[in-house]
Amino acid sequence: MPRMTEERRLAPHVDPAWSHRFILEARLREVSGRRIGDALREVDGHCVDSGEDAEEAFGDAAGYAASWAAPGPRDPGAMARTVAPMALQSLGLMIATLAAMPLGRGEPAELTALWLSALALVAVVDLLLVFAATPLLRFAMRRPVVSWVVIVLGVVAASLAMGIIGWLLDAPVLALPAGPVLLAGFAVVGAGAAWGRAVALREGPDPLVDPEEDAPGRVERGEVAGDARGEASAQTAVRIYSLLIPLATVAMCAGLWAIGWAS
Repeated sequence: MPRMTEERRLAPHVDPAWSHRFILEARLREVSGRRIGDALREVDGHCVDSGEDAEEAFGDAAGYAASWAAPGPRDPGAMARTVAPMALQSLGLMIATLAAMPLGRGEPAELTALWLSALALVAVVDLLLVFAATPLLRFAMRRPVVSWVVIVLGVVAASLAMGIIGWLLDAPVLALPAGPVLLAGFAVVGAGAAWGRAVALREGPDPLVDPEEDAPGRVERGEVAGDARGEASAQTAVRIYSLLIPLATVAMCAGLWAIGWAS
């Protein structure tokens, strides 16, 4: 028997594509998994009783989710808490890679206009994620092909712009000892990873909850163990994610150092 998807589990009599669009829009509006599960159960019950499908009864899934989700007070710092650790790790990666090759050559690490331009670009991307994450994600989900084209064109344009800046202003702005700069970069990456892991574990997962399965008296043998396994899996995922950028930083710096040492 094929594994049941979340959409079919919560609303077995509703078109899974409709449920999927509803879930995505509700998630973008920061609705909890418990409320989403309850709403889908109500939609499913209505479809069973009336014989209508969800599109006929409730209209477009995203539009219904937008009208159903209570605006409520939003936490303006929620996205910032998510993005800030990643931004800190990105800064640390840039600092560390700046110093790796010069260290292999026995030269100082030089801050150039190109490096500062790349740093400014990373800052702009981080600000976009903080202040415009929801509309950007909504556009990406509704227009995935266009989104990929925009991303590719943006990367190409940014690369060309940084290349031109580096060609016009290639003189170093500041020279620093490569060893301390490399260690500082590693320290910043480590601090960002620890911060990100702490935020993720504190906020915890928000799974979609079936109100019938969650009702008193519906707990069956093995469910507690399953919940424990799910929590352990979530924590494992957080640990792996928190190590991705540090491991990438070490690998990149090792490669750059080897290139610098061999040149």
